[in-house]
Amino acid sequence: MLEKFRQLLTTKYEEHEFFFAIGVVLALGMLAYLPFANQLGFYRDDWYVLWSGRALGPNSIIDLFAFDRPLVGVIYSIVYRLLGENALLWQIYSFTIRTVGALSFFWLIRRLWPSKKVETTTAAILMFVYPGFLQWANAMTKSNHLTTYTIALVSIALTVAALQSKQRSWRIVWSVAALGSAASYWFLYEYMIGLEVLRLLIIGLLVWRHEIPKRLQRLKQILLTWSPYLALIIAHLIWRLFFFDSGRPGMSVDSALAPYQDRLLPTIGKRLLELIIDVYETLISAWVVPINTITFGLDPRSLVLTFLVTLVAIALFAVYYLTFSGGNNNSDNLHEVSNVGIEMTVIGGATILFALFPVIAVGRDVRWESGFDKYTLQATAGVALFLVGALSALIRSDHKWTFFALLVGISIASQTGNALQWRTFWEDQKELWWQLSWRAPTIKDETVLLVEMPGKDFFEAYEVWGPASRIYAPDANSIQIRAEVFSSQTLEKIRNGQSETRGVRSVLDLERDFSKSLILSRPTRTSCWHVIDGTDPVFPENTSPLLYSTVRRSKFEQIDLGASPVSPPEHIFGSQPERGWCYYFQHGSLAAQQGDWLAVAELADQALAADIKPVDRSEWIPFLRAYVMVGRDDDASEMSLWIRDKGVIRHRQCDYLSETSLPDPDRQDFLHDLLCK
Repeated sequence: MLEKFRQLLTTKYEEHEFFFAIGVVLALGMLAYLPFANQLGFYRDDWYVLWSGRALGPNSIIDLFAFDRPLVGVIYSIVYRLLGENALLWQIYSFTIRTVGALSFFWLIRRLWPSKKVETTTAAILMFVYPGFLQWANAMTKSNHLTTYTIALVSIALTVAALQSKQRSWRIVWSVAALGSAASYWFLYEYMIGLEVLRLLIIGLLVWRHEIPKRLQRLKQILLTWSPYLALIIAHLIWRLFFFDSGRPGMSVDSALAPYQDRLLPTIGKRLLELIIDVYETLISAWVVPINTITFGLDPRSLVLTFLVTLVAIALFAVYYLTFSGGNNNSDNLHEVSNVGIEMTVIGGATILFALFPVIAVGRDVRWESGFDKYTLQATAGVALFLVGALSALIRSDHKWTFFALLVGISIASQTGNALQWRTFWEDQKELWWQLSWRAPTIKDETVLLVEMPGKDFFEAYEVWGPASRIYAPDANSIQIRAEVFSSQTLEKIRNGQSETRGVRSVLDLERDFSKSLILSRPTRTSCWHVIDGTDPVFPENTSPLLYSTVRRSKFEQIDLGASPVSPPEHIFGSQPERGWCYYFQHGSLAAQQGDWLAVAELADQALAADIKPVDRSEWIPFLRAYVMVGRDDDASEMSLWIRDKGVIRHRQCDYLSETSLPDPDRQDFLHDLLCK
């Protein structure tokens, strides 16, 4: 019955299969990347570009990249003028670029294997929704990488169009366009030059199919066809190696060659081993690590949502595949599928190897932390071809669709979970800046902010000073607020109160005086953000050892109490959150720092009247102090029991309780007795 129904569908829709294929590719791409696009924001490297574009003008973005990748800066500047500080537009822009790349790849492989409809469509889908490239949600920054990759795929597709065109004039047009786009993507991200091996192999495949009698003649024709690209590659490498002086140490020729000059054979051996490992990670681990570490770590509600999205994706793929995979069971067709499978596997495997080689050669590698999964992007076409080709060659029965569906399902589940994780990271950032705006009317110039995040950590200082400057010094044309990553690596800088100057892309220089540090901590999402007073800290419930080590270096006086309050720009950070517990905690903490104990007590009364209470009981402490100071001893005694009930909070707070926490010595003694005896 199922077979008859499939044959009926195939007969009815066969002539429209190409459009159905495009539809399913687009539908699965949208399921992977768009459901939460309006809930994602700005991340990582976005912040110094956003700051520079607003403070110094869009042309300054060109200067940021002039010393290492000049063309990136030009494109970035142009797009920034159009999209500005609108995170959703950057998500749509990034997705559009990615879609063009996926459709170009689909067109390309459909032209190479026109009779293998379901195989080529499946490869295009897997390339589009590949689960190992997890940085796409950082849309503003990673749009540049996607642009480069898309131009590369378009260029290779143009080469195929030139080779298959029957009119000489069109062959010239397509060839010129292919050469021009090839040269441009090398100038964007030079490490993607390994994709030229994919172009060479495709040229070889098309030439090999021609009826040229001798192998030597075929090889000559392949090299002759590829020679214009080879000449451009050599010219580009000469320019990059001998004429372009990169101001970025990690991209300079001397830096790249130094390990080989010092220890040639050990370095080559190490890099070859890293290449093997990265091929394995890109081809195999990508289908295991993200879904295990990200998706399966979601809360139950998010996990159910991910499962439903994945189920829809698998259903769409199954309908397409089972509709248009008819006729694969005769022996001749199985032999042809096997040959195509071998071709795909060989081309895909070589593409993965050479796409990763330039990255490994200069000492970088694929990693699932710190954002270095970005190096899998240029290998995704090779991964898709290899997997589809290998499964087609090894599995002769029609049941191979279940393996394809499994890969599609893993991809969608991984990317949905990934999007939800990035969404949470953006929610954490918005909470940080809204709560800080309630807590700190303004932050003094030259303050060094150190932020302990829940979940994802910050990688670079500009992830903090960028948004802080946008909120507290929006019209300044220099960076007024400084920052550093809160980590064990920066511990000694904080402890010693040292000073240093650090540049951002060799353009923006920041002098940082760690004697002016201000530490913010929220180790888990059950707490509010705590702005730490080094003389009399209120520790969040799950305080980290690192905070204990540095707490005395947090300078409360870096908050300017006399300034007018500020609010984060809503077009970036969204509207002000509802007045939950953290609103009362931040305003109560600010009033306590100002010594307005009546105001703190009133805020406590308002929260209790609305039945709003903290999960983290340490956050009662400012209000406990207020009740003590205004003489509401019974209320203070009752509140102290809520804190004392959580022994670890009580003992920690008493260990660090200042003898001058309250201005009245008698009241201070009463507070100590309530909390600590």
